Amino acid sequence: MVSARDLVRWLASADLGAPDGHCLSWWNPDHRGYAYPEISGLLLRLLSLAEAAADRRQGLRRALLRDGEAGGAVHRGAQGYTFDTAMALAGLLAQMRADAEGGGGVAGRVAHGWASVLITAAGRADPTAGQHDPGRPGRPGRPAADTRWSMAFGAHQAKVCGALLDTGRALGPLPGLDDAISACAGAALDVQEDDGRFRIHAASPMTYAHGHCYAVEGLLMCAAAGRTGHLRQAEAGAAWLASAQQPDGSLLAWHDGHAASGPPRADATAQALRIWTLTGPDRFAGPAARARGFLAGLWAPPRGLRYEPGSGDLNAWATIFAAQALAWHADPSAADAARIV
Repeated sequence: MVSARDLVRWLASADLGAPDGHCLSWWNPDHRGYAYPEISGLLLRLLSLAEAAADRRQGLRRALLRDGEAGGAVHRGAQGYTFDTAMALAGLLAQMRADAEGGGGVAGRVAHGWASVLITAAGRADPTAGQHDPGRPGRPGRPAADTRWSMAFGAHQAKVCGALLDTGRALGPLPGLDDAISACAGAALDVQEDDGRFRIHAASPMTYAHGHCYAVEGLLMCAAAGRTGHLRQAEAGAAWLASAQQPDGSLLAWHDGHAASGPPRADATAQALRIWTLTGPDRFAGPAARARGFLAGLWAPPRGLRYEPGSGDLNAWATIFAAQALAWHADPSAADAARIV
């Protein structure tokens, strides 16, 4: 059976190291992944919280600082993303905390800069907005029904709350920070259906399971910080995940409110496992056991998890989520919504 330690060992290995120090999106000798700053932030946070792989952490930290010193948001290609910026910020803050580093120096400047990007972008957003590129002035246009999930200020933006909450703990109550947290949580709350399902964004009737999980995670992080009004919605989202689970333990990529569709996905399944551990380990014991069985079937020892059955891509972020989920299963006392990766 795969263990969290197995997965962390691989995540810290050279397999996922890009030439610029970032984490690769996946490992596949026939289909090379790309350097992915968002996932570098997720991995740095995981390794920092686990106090593991000090050399790998420092390499990821240097790569993120190079990005941050360039100014503005974290980019993929020519597009700046608030979500990617938030995940990079969360990783950097976790490493600063592990190093007992204050808010000064290069890391402090980068953290302040990224926090400012997020606060400004959230202030320009509204529930019907598209993804705001923080490098461009003005408000984004409204998304269409088929606008890609990552290109909308939609449900997944609730996960940005975690980075903003960490910013407040590390750097103090910056102007506009509380309003930004409310705006990012609101992006999810405004598209939650009565059955607990989070639609992708205001113009879409669909749910993307990975994005739904980000929404639940963000609301759980808010609840852990004392914003208890979000706990009920997060618990409803957790229950909906159990209702959407397939007999093999997986979560399929998409759901239209009536039926799931698309391939079984490792990332959403691992996220659901974390969410069930946090919201009701006894209530969701059956779904959690099935999810662990599905994830074990995707493991390609001694490396990571396949993105979906039959894929040759051993996926970095799915493996990151699974490593934390399995660690919490092995030690339920370690499960802490404030520490979601």
